Amino acid sequence: MPTFEALMDLASKQTKESQIAFAKENQIRQAREKVKRLEEERKEKERIRSDGSFDLIQPL
Repeated sequence: MPTFEALMDLASKQTKESQIAFAKENQIRQAREKVKRLEEERKEKERIRSDGSFDLIQPL
């Protein structure tokens, strides 16, 4: 039968691995959001170039 210390060590390792997995999932989600945002910006710039809307932009 495992000792209490062995069980606590196992729980600690599982917690640490769970935290690492969560952090990696969070990084992946943030990267996907960034890619989506950059793609939307690229499409908007392309749309502005193609329809001549840049004439409507007022200088500051």
